[in-house]
Amino acid sequence: MQQPPMQQSMGMPVMNNGMILNPGQSVVSTGNVGMNDLQMQEAQKSQLLLQVLNLPQQTIDMLPPEQRNHVLALKQQLLLQTRQS
Repeated sequence: MQQPPMQQSMGMPVMNNGMILNPGQSVVSTGNVGMNDLQMQEAQKSQLLLQVLNLPQQTIDMLPPEQRNHVLALKQQLLLQTRQS
């Protein structure tokens, strides 16, 4: 399976689907065998949410204010949801 092309965003590699990779982080293929489009979208969404939760504060601080506020709000919402579960 061919990996999506990489772009650069603020010095950090970004996958074509918008996932930010931290230095030393790699993308692991799940194989996607037998997964339909909806399952693949849900898996990608879950992976992206995990990446947001695991973003170091230093990386968040480098974002433009609007994106930083969006990431912080999303992180807070995710943490509240996991506490309520």
